[in-house]
Amino acid sequence: MLSYLQRTGVIVKSRYARRGTLAVLAWVFDFIPIDAASLDSIASMAAEIRRLFERGTNLLIFPEGSRSVSGRVLPFRNAGFRLAIEEGRPVVPVIIHSTAPFMSKSFASFYPREPLEYRLRFLPPEWPVAGERAEEMASRVHRLMARELRELDRGTVW
Repeated sequence: MLSYLQRTGVIVKSRYARRGTLAVLAWVFDFIPIDAASLDSIASMAAEIRRLFERGTNLLIFPEGSRSVSGRVLPFRNAGFRLAIEEGRPVVPVIIHSTAPFMSKSFASFYPREPLEYRLRFLPPEWPVAGERAEEMASRVHRLMARELRELDRGTVW
């Protein structure tokens, strides 16, 4: 996905930012490590995000905060939406749709038996609505993405 995005930082879990290939990517690109259990880490992440925005860099957040076992969409966390509201920035939903679970918590999803086809779909920007809370924006974007995924599963969107 990063090959389609220019000037984009990514929030990643701290433990991934220290491992192999991701550690190299984190060093070369604007990967922002986060340990959600650490207030210092959260504060550091917030400061780094604001520096990225000042430089005109976008931010990629996976709002679920984790991968699912089934490959289905999990509930969204509110932090990214809170940031969008505070900064007055849009959220651009991105759908990753595949013929089988891809990079889920299932070992088989990393080594599928059949060739895997996946597509990225960039949806129109979703701007914060005046007076909207982060939970409401997260729910609105989640519903939008779930609807798109249902259409993709039916094969009607591409």
